[in-house]
Amino acid sequence: MQISVKQGMPIIYIISMIVAFTTEFGNIRVGRSIQWAIGALWIALAVISLMFGLQSKKYNKDIVFFIKLYFIPHVIIHMYTIILMICGQVDWKYLGTNVTVYIPTLLAITSIYFFGYKAARYNIIALICSYFLSVALSVMLIGPHIIIDAIRQAYFDIGVKNYLELHDVVLAAGYAIVFYMYTKTGFTKRNIAVLFLIVLIMSLGMKRVSILGLIISVIFIILTRFVDNKTKYNICLIAGIVGIILCYLFIYINKTGIFDEFLKAYSVDSSGRKYYYDVVMSLIEFKVSFLGLGRNVVGEILASEYRYLHVAGVHSDLIKMYAENGFVMYGLWLWYYLYKITTLYKKKYGYNPAVLYFALTIFMFILYATDNTENYYVCQIISISIPAAYAIKSKVEKDKNIIQNKVHK
Repeated sequence: MQISVKQGMPIIYIISMIVAFTTEFGNIRVGRSIQWAIGALWIALAVISLMFGLQSKKYNKDIVFFIKLYFIPHVIIHMYTIILMICGQVDWKYLGTNVTVYIPTLLAITSIYFFGYKAARYNIIALICSYFLSVALSVMLIGPHIIIDAIRQAYFDIGVKNYLELHDVVLAAGYAIVFYMYTKTGFTKRNIAVLFLIVLIMSLGMKRVSILGLIISVIFIILTRFVDNKTKYNICLIAGIVGIILCYLFIYINKTGIFDEFLKAYSVDSSGRKYYYDVVMSLIEFKVSFLGLGRNVVGEILASEYRYLHVAGVHSDLIKMYAENGFVMYGLWLWYYLYKITTLYKKKYGYNPAVLYFALTIFMFILYATDNTENYYVCQIISISIPAAYAIKSKVEKDKNIIQNKVHK
């Protein structure tokens, strides 16, 4: 049986994403260079396709929209850091390429360009295959006991290494569950196996923050099913404003020491995060005039001056984004992702894509509170491709309904 170019391209894409997503197995760490190379290759193919008109133009306007929606904000934040450097507020030694967000963002949009609303499905399939490939390789290299060790570490807090805690892939799996819960497709015969595998990934990988984010997102989805679309949308906007306030409050309680008192009072184990938080808090100020340290500077500082902590990130993207971008830019970043994008999705694609985006954003910002996912490769691709693909599908279905109504008339 021959496979056509149209059939073969999704297969090639999925295989390439499996390779890109699989960065660790056993004690081997592949690194990010392969991820960036694969992403850059697909982005280059998309640019060539656009230049020579090799792909259907039906999604071109959507692609422009998604570039403005997701890519341009990263450029603005990067340019803000360069302006701080020009003004002498940030040392030029910290100037970076920002490739850790540029490539996965453009790759997610590229997948929409080539595959339309099927892109999210392909990315989720790649995620699942990547995880179980990593597990299989780890079992071969270390031994089958790592599965029992993962359960012991995750559920009984026994101090053994969990080789199945593949951070980026496990955390990204949560977005897929939110998606299936919102669209209700997770309970059909076609998708029940996929949903089971995703739940298994989260169960074996066991990231507690992702479980918390999932619970809150699913509660939001369930509660909004009892109201009409307009009310759902308004709830999203109000919740977004509340979220902005809570994110500022998170910085405040960490800076003032209130968070320390909370942890002591309730005997909460921060898994060492408080040490990293305190280091970054000592470098910032909680006031409007605080301009920020510069994009990706927090990671550079932790890897150099504070390398004795043996961490590459502060384990809180909320703290990182405030520290790097300052009081005002942090607020603009929060406003854009917690409020503005929701309104843009609603304006172009309708209520359902807007509400799905916000449900995913709830999960995203729960992760942002205690983890380093803002520049995680898989998390970025999944979190962008899911709402974008759903928006495309909603538009296609809407267009079909309009055509059918005209025919019937």
